[in-house]
Amino acid sequence: MFKKLLQAIADSSRPIEPRQGKRLLKEELPNGDLVFTIKGQGRPGLLIIFGLMFAVIPGIFLFTILFGITKVEGGPSERIITTLFIIPFVLIGLGTLFSGLFLWLGSTRLTLGSQNLDLQPRLFGKIIRPRSLPRAGLEIHFKESHRNNDHPVFKLSISNNNKEIGIGGSLKEAELLWLYQELKAALGEEPAPVMSIAEAMAEGGLEAIKETSIIPNYRSKNLQFTRTTSGWEARSRATIAMSVGVIAFGSIFLIVGLLVGETTRRFLLDLVPAIRDAVSSYGSSGEGPPDWFHLPFVIAGAAVALYGIFMLGFRLTISRVNSRLIIDRRWTFLFTSETHQLSELNDLEIKAHGHVNNVPRYRLNALFKDGKKVKLIGFSTIEDVGQLHAHLHDEMKNGAA
Repeated sequence: MFKKLLQAIADSSRPIEPRQGKRLLKEELPNGDLVFTIKGQGRPGLLIIFGLMFAVIPGIFLFTILFGITKVEGGPSERIITTLFIIPFVLIGLGTLFSGLFLWLGSTRLTLGSQNLDLQPRLFGKIIRPRSLPRAGLEIHFKESHRNNDHPVFKLSISNNNKEIGIGGSLKEAELLWLYQELKAALGEEPAPVMSIAEAMAEGGLEAIKETSIIPNYRSKNLQFTRTTSGWEARSRATIAMSVGVIAFGSIFLIVGLLVGETTRRFLLDLVPAIRDAVSSYGSSGEGPPDWFHLPFVIAGAAVALYGIFMLGFRLTISRVNSRLIIDRRWTFLFTSETHQLSELNDLEIKAHGHVNNVPRYRLNALFKDGKKVKLIGFSTIEDVGQLHAHLHDEMKNGAA
C-alpha cells in the first residue's frame, strides 16, 4: 500500500502522456482536409436519469394542472404560481435529457480544411448547430467545461476574431491533450509538454497578465483608466446589466419562496419520500409538509438579490497621485480610503479567483515592504488585471531606476 502511494505521488509530478483513446478518430481526406471525430460514450450516463426525473415527473404534474386533472387549492393565483414554479424544472430536465442523449449516442465531427475549421455535432444522423471559423489566426487553448464532484473537467476552446467554439468536454484529460497536440501540429505549431491541463491554463493566464503592455486610456466593461495631471486613475465597477441580472435572479427565488403554496410543497416532497418522512414531524401539522419549507428559497433569494444591490452601488478607484497609491472603496454613502507610498511597493501577486462562464478570473494583490498585503481588484478578467499589473509594474520599474 505504501509503495502504491509513493508511486501515485511520483506519477502526479510527471507530465500527462497524451493518448488517443477509443472515442477519438482521426482521418485525412483525399483533398488534404483533416477530420477528427469524437464518438459518444456508448452507454447512458447519469444525465439521462436526472433528465428523466426532472422532465417526466414534473412534466406529468404540469400536464394534469394545465388540463384540470389535478385541482390546485387557493384559486387561479395559486394555480398560476404553481405552474410557473414547475416550468423551470421541466425545461432543465429536457435540457439535461438532451445532453445525456448526445453524450450517449451523438458524435462531434471537427474538420480542419485549407480555409476553414468546421464543427458538426450530430445526433441520430442530424447535424445540430454547425459552426465554422476561418483557419487563419486560429487560437487553441484549454478552458474549464464543468465540475464533477468539485473537480474541474476541461475542454478545448478554439477561437478566431472573438468567435469561439468549444469541444471535448466529455474526453479524459489524456485524450484532450492528444487532440490539442494534434490540432496544434496540424496548424504548424509545436506545443510544449505540460504537467496537466490545469497547470497549462494557470501558467498561460499568469504569463498573459505579466506580459500585458499598457494601453493608454484603457476601457472595458468593468475597468476604465484615465490619465491625470499627477498620474493616472483606474475606476472599477460591475456592469449595470450584470448587477440587475443578479438582482432579478435573486428576486425570482425570493418571490417563489414567499408565494409557493401548500400544493406545490406537498408535490415536491412527494418526489423524494425519504425527505418527506424525515422532515414531516418538524414544524408541520398532520401529514402536511413543514411550514418552513419556503424559507430556503426566501433566504437564498434575499442573499443573491442583496449581493446584486451591493454590486450595483459599489465603486473602486485606484489612483497614482505623484508618489502615492490611493485606493478608494465606496458603496453609496459608505466610503473608505487608504494611501500607500509607491516606493514601499515590493511586489505584485496574481492569483486565480474563480470562473465566469468557464472563463478564469484573477485577483491582484499589492505586497509592500512592511509585509502588508493589499487586495487591489478581484474576480476580474485577464485583460483588466493585466492592465493594472502593467501600470503598477511600470511604477515599480521607474521607481527602482
